[in-house]
Amino acid sequence: ASFGTDINFGPEISVNAYRRRLNDYYVLKRSNPAFYQHYHQTDAFGANLQASFVTNWGTTTFGLENRTEKIKSTRLGHVTGKQVEVKDRDSIFYDHFYDRNFTTVSANHKFVAQHFAVSAGGVVLIDGGVNFYPGIDATYMISNSLCAFASANAAFRQPTFTDLFYQSPKNVGNENLKSEEV
Repeated sequence: ASFGTDINFGPEISVNAYRRRLNDYYVLKRSNPAFYQHYHQTDAFGANLQASFVTNWGTTTFGLENRTEKIKSTRLGHVTGKQVEVKDRDSIFYDHFYDRNFTTVSANHKFVAQHFAVSAGGVVLIDGGVNFYPGIDATYMISNSLCAFASANAAFRQPTFTDLFYQSPKNVGNENLKSEEV
């Protein structure tokens, strides 16, 4: 579920809040679920704010987002001694828990002149450390249906809960993983 609104009074301002819940059931052998199965419930919620300003030199956009992700699981996360019953499953309990929070701050400027556009900006990720990911894009419109473009960007990917905690004969989770950078 999400809720958002746009406010227009000079700068264009967009404010959004969201929440997403996912219930997951994993079973390795359907003919024998007790062999290897687990349940997860993940929640992601947050809010973001974006403001855009249009001038003769193009459009400048600033953004801010704060996001929290939580997991209750029968396998992924930290064992805390707490137990929460899995909905509609008798005698099965979530006993692993984990949550994380991160903030992103972004800025971007786009300039358009006839058939040419260039956009440059970056994102700062704050997740226990501070990292900057810049980018630049250029586009030339050759015709109404054909364009040429070039792009150079740095990016990140947060590790999944599986990356952090999953243990099996073929996998070893590592809860000390940091965001991947490319």
